[in-house]
Amino acid sequence: MGAPIAVVKQGVFFSSEEELPERIPWGKLVADGVTPQPGIVLGVKDYGALIALSQTQKGLVPSAELPPEPLELGQPVTAYIKFKTFEAQRLNLRLAEASGAQKRLTSLCCDGRSPYQGTVTSLAPFGVFINLGFERTGFLPQRSCDQDLQQGDTVTVYAIMKHWRTGRFELSLTPLPTARRPHKLLAVDGITPYQGVVGAVVGSAAVVDIGFDVQGTLLMEDNELQPGDELTVYAVRHWGRKRRLFFARTPRLKPLLSVAEVVADGQTPYWATVVSGPTFDFFELDIGCADLAKLPLSDPAAKPAGRELLAGDKLQVFVQMKQEFNGVMVVSSERRKTPRTKASALLTDGTPYPGIVTRQSSWGTHVDFGCEAPGLLLAGREAALTADTDKGKAAALLRAVPELAELPVGAAVTTYVWTKCDKGKVCLGLEPRPQPAIPLAQLPVDGVTPLTGMVTTVSSSGIFLDVGSDAIGRLNPEQLSESERREAQALRSGEVAQVFARRRSLGKGIMALGLRPDAVPRLGVQEVERGGRVHEGRVVSVSHNAAFVDLGCVVSGLLPELVAPELPAKSAPLRLAEGDKVLVRVERLDDDEKFQLSLLQMIGGEVSAQLTHATDRGGGEQQAQPAAADPAEVGPAYSEGGYVLPGGPGGRSLGGHPGVSLGRSADEVYRQRCQEEGGRAAGCNSRRAISV
Repeated sequence: MGAPIAVVKQGVFFSSEEELPERIPWGKLVADGVTPQPGIVLGVKDYGALIALSQTQKGLVPSAELPPEPLELGQPVTAYIKFKTFEAQRLNLRLAEASGAQKRLTSLCCDGRSPYQGTVTSLAPFGVFINLGFERTGFLPQRSCDQDLQQGDTVTVYAIMKHWRTGRFELSLTPLPTARRPHKLLAVDGITPYQGVVGAVVGSAAVVDIGFDVQGTLLMEDNELQPGDELTVYAVRHWGRKRRLFFARTPRLKPLLSVAEVVADGQTPYWATVVSGPTFDFFELDIGCADLAKLPLSDPAAKPAGRELLAGDKLQVFVQMKQEFNGVMVVSSERRKTPRTKASALLTDGTPYPGIVTRQSSWGTHVDFGCEAPGLLLAGREAALTADTDKGKAAALLRAVPELAELPVGAAVTTYVWTKCDKGKVCLGLEPRPQPAIPLAQLPVDGVTPLTGMVTTVSSSGIFLDVGSDAIGRLNPEQLSESERREAQALRSGEVAQVFARRRSLGKGIMALGLRPDAVPRLGVQEVERGGRVHEGRVVSVSHNAAFVDLGCVVSGLLPELVAPELPAKSAPLRLAEGDKVLVRVERLDDDEKFQLSLLQMIGGEVSAQLTHATDRGGGEQQAQPAAADPAEVGPAYSEGGYVLPGGPGGRSLGGHPGVSLGRSADEVYRQRCQEEGGRAAGCNSRRAISV
């Protein structure tokens, strides 16, 4: 293990704790073991070294991982975050880069059926902590541990529950009999019934498990419930990114709205009921939406008739701002004279938008500029790029905005929209772009056209770049090759890089980038639709029980609901993994410009998933068909859910489970169709598609 290296980051040498940033947003502390983070040595003890990453955030390097050379107080070092714990704001560091990047918690499949190999890191009277290669260790409760585990043991476990706000997740040594469903499929409308079981009772609240990867809270009046009781509940509220869910015993008269359905023009009235408050600087109101709205204490209605609002009070409000990605809504009792602008209608051509500074945060300066979504002036952002075609280089035209530190709350500013993306995220600048932004729909997203991008943010979600479009681009380390990943890890905010746009999402206003060109240009949406309904693809990411598939097209495909069916208790549960090659059927193109897919078969290698998938055609759940006794007698089969390839020569069964087969290879199907149709199928794109 080498000696620590002094740190120079964006031209700043951190020689003392005072020179470190005041605080780093928790999301920007990337716990992958390979992203360097500058710090200062605060102290060295027998158990390890204390490293300051900011003026308010410290981490510990265990003594077993310290270099042989002694560390000195005040010494600048480069640290790498191994694990991070939200509850205690604890950071576990190392001074040497890990051999490979740890996985993000968002890719953890908490269905209770997917096996993970882990190593026991520590033991406690209440349970065992196990490292699965993610940014946080998993916890195996003592009540679920029937083995005599010791530190360093390798064990197979199953993730059964994740606490989304903190990132803590619980493990089990045995798989669940039925897979948990992803929370994205949960209907928080107040009228859909769910059967649940009380898992625990804490005071006047019961924790209810309804078979999803997130549990919910049910408030009780008479403490009438006990652990193990079965009941019917209705999901009536959830809190954005915290994934906190609340239940009721009775349904609502009308279904709840989603944040997307709420009109945030400042003129549409909503009747609201006070739920709680004041909390921090606002009251929480129920406006008939799955998420609660916030009424600032500065609003005239916050103190009616000289008193504060009380829980249960009713009033009329107008939604002033909303952000779909986190469920935040801000309301006012005063109606605007003019309606707010929709985020989709914002212009990125240098049109000025007057605004008022509403607050400052570690992410930047928040501005109300008359839009349904607030704008953000990114802290320390070098604002503009232009391509120098003669020299093949890129130059930053505008430096970091020094006025950010001089913009107090309430200050009037003139802003310009730089990017708009991901359902409510709008990035602003104090200067217009030197050139108008290119709409995402017109940007060359073909995988081979080089684009010049500037890094705006480095976070645990990836590396975000401005490539001159009205949408932001992202380098997702989990979807890059090893050489690309190493190069991406060296990028910092303000730096310039050459990238290639591989996929886009017009609905979210974001694109997937790469650092190397593709071997061949990507197909357009119409080319995929004309080229046939069956395509070969590669799984690029797995989120819970859904898989995103790269079809070699400008838009990605989604296997919307992959559920491991009920299997015998001793059967090995299976799942798709990144890099798996699959044969899929294109069902339709949804409103977010994403192909909805259904799985036909795996291509090559060992099958890593036993899957069923619900489709929109017929509404039922379609399963792979059992293989016939004589494969030679089996021909193509059709079902309401799509084309199914039964077992035959070369067909592979799912994980060795008898009676379930995913059929033949793509080449065999293609050759058979050409022979049956007298060569008429030869007109299809054999490189990517098979016409069925």
